[in-house]
Amino acid sequence: MSDRDTQSCSTNSLQPLRKLLFDQSMHSGVKIYPPNRHRLSRGSNTFMHTLLLLLLVTVIAMFVTPPWFPVAHALRFELVGDTINNNTVFAYGVDSVLLDGVSIGNSASVVFDIAAMLPGAVRIELRDCVCDGGSQIYVLGYNEDPASNRSLEVSVDRLSGRFCSLVLAHNLPPQTNVTIRDSTIVTTGPVSYAPVNGLTDAIAAPLVLYATALSQSQLRVENSVLRTSAAGGMALYVGGNVYLLSSAVVLDGVSLEASGGDGAYAMYVSPASVLSLQSLSVFSVTNTSVVSSGSGIVLGDSLTMSRSVFRLVRLNANIANPLLHAGGGTIGVDAWLDIYGVRVSAVAGAGESSSSLVASLSSVTLDGGVVSIVHSIASGATFATAPTVTSGIISVQCNRLGTKVLEDTNDYTAAGMLSVNVAPCFSCVENQRCFTALTSSFLPNNCTCSCSSGSFGRSCLPFDVPFAKLNSRPCITGITITESATLGFEDPSLCFNNVTLSGPITVIVDLRQMNTYVDSVYVTLSKCLLTGGAQLIINGLNSIEEWMPPLKVDMKEDTSNEATIVFQSQMPRKSRIILDKSELYATTDGSLYVPTTTGEEDKKYGPVLVLNNLWLFESQLVITETRFTCVGEMCSSILVEHNLNLQERTSFFLYGCLIYAQNHGMYFLASDLYVLSSSVLSLQLNKWYSYGVGALKSQQIVLRDRGVLHLYWNFFFVGYSIFTASNITIEKESLLSLRRCGCNTMLLFHVDDVKGNINVLDNSVWSLHRLTLAEGWYMANTVWATNDLYPVVSADSKVYGGNFWHLGTIMNDYSFVKVNTPVTVFPTFDCAKELYCYLPFTKSVTGSCVCVCTAGGYGPYCLPAPLDGIVFKPSFMTPKETVYCIRRQTLGNILMAETHVGFCFIDVNFNAPVAFVPASPVKPNYNITFLRCNFMGLRIMEGNTNYLITIDASVFQVPSTESAALTLKGAFKDGSTIIIKNNTITSLANSGILFDTNSIGTNSIVLLLNNKIVAVQNAILFNSNYTVDGSSFVVQNSTLKTSSMIDETYAALKTLQLSVVNGGYFDFSGNTLDTVSGVMLSDALQVSKNGLFRVAGCSFLGTSGYAKSSLLFLSVSAALADGSQWRMERNNVNAGYIIYNTGSSIVLTGGGTTAVISSNTQAK
Repeated sequence: MSDRDTQSCSTNSLQPLRKLLFDQSMHSGVKIYPPNRHRLSRGSNTFMHTLLLLLLVTVIAMFVTPPWFPVAHALRFELVGDTINNNTVFAYGVDSVLLDGVSIGNSASVVFDIAAMLPGAVRIELRDCVCDGGSQIYVLGYNEDPASNRSLEVSVDRLSGRFCSLVLAHNLPPQTNVTIRDSTIVTTGPVSYAPVNGLTDAIAAPLVLYATALSQSQLRVENSVLRTSAAGGMALYVGGNVYLLSSAVVLDGVSLEASGGDGAYAMYVSPASVLSLQSLSVFSVTNTSVVSSGSGIVLGDSLTMSRSVFRLVRLNANIANPLLHAGGGTIGVDAWLDIYGVRVSAVAGAGESSSSLVASLSSVTLDGGVVSIVHSIASGATFATAPTVTSGIISVQCNRLGTKVLEDTNDYTAAGMLSVNVAPCFSCVENQRCFTALTSSFLPNNCTCSCSSGSFGRSCLPFDVPFAKLNSRPCITGITITESATLGFEDPSLCFNNVTLSGPITVIVDLRQMNTYVDSVYVTLSKCLLTGGAQLIINGLNSIEEWMPPLKVDMKEDTSNEATIVFQSQMPRKSRIILDKSELYATTDGSLYVPTTTGEEDKKYGPVLVLNNLWLFESQLVITETRFTCVGEMCSSILVEHNLNLQERTSFFLYGCLIYAQNHGMYFLASDLYVLSSSVLSLQLNKWYSYGVGALKSQQIVLRDRGVLHLYWNFFFVGYSIFTASNITIEKESLLSLRRCGCNTMLLFHVDDVKGNINVLDNSVWSLHRLTLAEGWYMANTVWATNDLYPVVSADSKVYGGNFWHLGTIMNDYSFVKVNTPVTVFPTFDCAKELYCYLPFTKSVTGSCVCVCTAGGYGPYCLPAPLDGIVFKPSFMTPKETVYCIRRQTLGNILMAETHVGFCFIDVNFNAPVAFVPASPVKPNYNITFLRCNFMGLRIMEGNTNYLITIDASVFQVPSTESAALTLKGAFKDGSTIIIKNNTITSLANSGILFDTNSIGTNSIVLLLNNKIVAVQNAILFNSNYTVDGSSFVVQNSTLKTSSMIDETYAALKTLQLSVVNGGYFDFSGNTLDTVSGVMLSDALQVSKNGLFRVAGCSFLGTSGYAKSSLLFLSVSAALADGSQWRMERNNVNAGYIIYNTGSSIVLTGGGTTAVISSNTQAK
């Protein structure tokens, strides 16, 4: 067969070749390979040689095989790693073709003529092939009805190339399955499509579906790219009348790209063609990107649908025209046009006149079917146009036009849609969830479609088709949000990493608008910063909807400064909210949170966390290792509005946290606390500091139906009471337990003694065990358990006590602390289950006080609610062992907790002079770190301990009202380390660094390295006699300058008497000095017992205008003794003296005592 013979391969011209090539008498099992099985270069004739060999074998078989010889099997043809550069037809004599790693080029047409192949099952496979140079691949069916004894399977995997088209044409056999996976098919210019008569208007399409009827068949395109850049091209072309009868066309994870100008299409159905979906068929496009310089998906003028589904789910479209357009047709009985989660925006360059709406259906008639558009967004002036309704329903829900959520019929009318049924965002609607033709019933309580046999998935579709992919959006990283926004529209997840919310803005995550077809909705914030009055609101539902997927919130290592995190409304069942290792700070002046409680709108509470009308059912709220700080007269770190409701085995754990507030740690603003139906509020290993009222203030506290309020190992240092309430009710096997808590307060419980009381009813327990009660901020020795209440305790309920210490005395008579009701007191070391365990779910307790639980009991205390997947770290015992780091905030002061081992401040801006005053006592090796901070003045006070202080890469801009930019005050203890390096200090005060101390203790270290210090009078000043005792004081490689030069007291470093003893050393080296005096000793210098005083390698500019200007100024005598050293070496003095001595003596005594003054230079 010559090249000329194969130039034109129309359908009619294939007939002679069909009669010769691959005759059906070939024996089974024959595999013909080219001589070289590896990939050959383009232009190879090896494949044509193979065809000629096949032709010869076929002709011989025709003559030697009797006509009655039965046909067993056909030839299986496999071509591996070769090149096809000529028109090629696979037809007679084969029923299986494999092209593996084959390169198709030179505009060749490769035709699979199904009608000419053997009866039975036909399989065609293309694997890792390259189709290039304008080539085409055809799968051709029957011009008439297909044979009933034939089926077809076509598999195309990893097809690639720069210019190709794949065509499925004519009627394919019933039960055809065509799958295209992981392929990129690109068309860059016009294609002739010569082998298919009538295919004229498909100018350039990577995938063509033409003149075919699919019956009980499927065409699936998965994870592939269909791209055309030709003028007027289309990524998918449908023409010549296409009928789907109990069949499916599925595109999932596909990119449809058409960049050929205004006349380009993502998908195009010819206006002259019918597209018909009948008898339980599906045309589904899911998880797909649509980019078109022209139009999106155009369905022609003759769309007909009956008992079938056309669906667009999770499409992102950038187009110049409507995403979906139909110029005519009918959506008939039991047909469903389903549009869900579509986002449409104008393609770049489309201009303001673009019509990027979701759907244009005004020319379509709705006659008994359903059109639903849900959770979709259009960016233009019009959202969509609706079909003409004869009968049927147009159902819409939670759509958006630009930033506006369309909420009612007026909104939709203004957006272009008439006659629509509007469902609320959080509601569940049958005609948006279920395919009516295969749905037997609908269960609205859990939003479930009950499907008929033969259906698939949660929507009862006729075929198993994909839905929205989970977590399809990547985590947003490293951006700053500066505008208010509602996020998460239709998304199944939101993820932010290292993102800044810079206020004043409000960012809302609205669950009602998120994707509710998933198993869970995820919101993640990691290492984020909320600042400047920003508010982050996680908005739940108006009511509990059983069908809603649970919410999973994971917030870790976040920082807020003058910002508020809000959880509000009802969260879906089985939700889990985790806030871990975060630093939250606000002030009543800086916070922009406005209370929603009537009459409280003008109040400033400055909360960092707000629980607003929060309802949790079978859920978990876990806050661990987080610092809450609120500053201001009325401030409350955690604010509750409109009640907090924990129900049906919900767990709220506050674990290992520090809660600081000047008024309330947790304040229920005109609100109640309800812990009901086997739920738990557990406060464990926390520190509470409140100068005002107390730790927790509520109206009513209600524990009911096995509700548990459990406090374990907390430390309270509060002004008035731990619990303040109008009434406390513990009933129906509920428990209020305080165990192993240190309580520095006036009262444990303050309850309104006129309207309220503590009520323990219906087999419930109030337990007070291992408590230490001592005075708090006010009224020493006035400390009680209650405000002289007489609790109401039913006969079947109990009050338990044990190991209760009151002002250092153990209590056996609880009436002494004003618990005016009988208390069952256990011995101090008794492991009674009544004290340690929640009794309804406790079988026993071991000798080591471990509770053994029955079914329904959880954790070490057999509490009634679980904490699935949450493991508290045993090593984290109390917050006092943690160095708290505050990052990226603006602060006006520093608040301290006395039992920490330290604090660090990173990238913090202090907008006022601040003092660091740790309360006493503090832990040894107290760590204070400032990194990349900005100061207007800093004062660090000694805390009766040894310090590790580091101030690094920070900037001081200090007003004249301060005595110094940095002050270190007090007698620092032995073993302290102070490192001040890489800082820039510009001070209008007299001093840059002031040591208001006479010692830093023995075996201590002070390092001042690589600093730039400018002050009015002294860069470094000691305002009293200073002793370096076995310690090190080093100033190196720094630039020290005074902005004034009046006399010799204006020095880089000035001290009164300086003593360096017991192996200590004072090293002043490598510095640049622009002052009248370099080092000025206004009193005696004493160096003894192997001490070292050294000034070396310095560059002293000095001044010729002052007679006493010198690198070292000695006002009084200098005495060196007992092996000590004084070294003045390698200094350079530009003006003035190296040493200026007022006339006092310099005395050296004792063996080994040395004074070295050498290698110094002095300008004339």
